Amino acid sequence: MSETYDAAESVPTQLANGERHAERRGWVVAGRFKDDGFSAFKESQRDDFVRLVGAIEAEPLTSVKGEQIDAWYSGKARRHGGNVQAVTRPDGLPLWVGPAEPGSVHDLTAARLHALPALYRAAALGMPCLADSGYEGAGIGILVPFKNPAGNQELDIDNRTRNALLRDLRCRGERGFALLTQRWAALQHITADPDRTTQITRAALVLTQYEHKYIS
Repeated sequence: MSETYDAAESVPTQLANGERHAERRGWVVAGRFKDDGFSAFKESQRDDFVRLVGAIEAEPLTSVKGEQIDAWYSGKARRHGGNVQAVTRPDGLPLWVGPAEPGSVHDLTAARLHALPALYRAAALGMPCLADSGYEGAGIGILVPFKNPAGNQELDIDNRTRNALLRDLRCRGERGFALLTQRWAALQHITADPDRTTQITRAALVLTQYEHKYIS
C-alpha cells in the first residue's frame, strides 16, 4: 500500500482506504513505503506500487497448519461467499448492515471491525445485544449462551434456563436475516465484488425498512 503526500487525501486517509480495500480482498499487507509525492490513488500509478499490490494479490492466505486458504471460502457455511454483519431490532427488523468481508473472516472478527464499537456504547446505556455462541468473548453487553462444560457434564439449571430464554428472544432477531436474504433474490447468489456487494446489501436494507414502514 502506498503512503503518499496528496493534497486531495491525507496520508492516514489513504492508508485507511488501502487497508480496508486489502482486507476486503483477502490480501495481506506485505509492507509500506513512502513515495515522492505521487498519489497511488490516481489513474496513473507508480510501477513500484503496482508490483507491491500484485505481489500481495498473488500470495495466498495460509492457515496455522500451513495449508492454503481461499479467502472467500466460508468454513462455517461450507461454500464461497462474503460475511456481512447485521444488527436487528428485537422483532427482527434489520437496522444496520456492515460492509462485506471475505467469507473466511470469523463472525467475531467482522463484528469487532464494524459493529461492536457502536454496540458497546449502547450497552453502556443499558441496552445489551443478543448474539449466538460464535460471539463468545465479544465484550460488554453482548449476551451469548453458555457452552456445555467439557466431558459429559451438563450446565446447571440456572444456566440452562438462561440459555433457553436467550435463544427464544434471539430467534426473533434472526428473522431479520431472512427478511434480507429471502426477500431480495440479488442477495441469495451474489457474485459481485466486495464493494458492490456492500452497496447491494445496503440498498436491500433501505428497501426492507421502507417496506415495513420503518422509514418513509
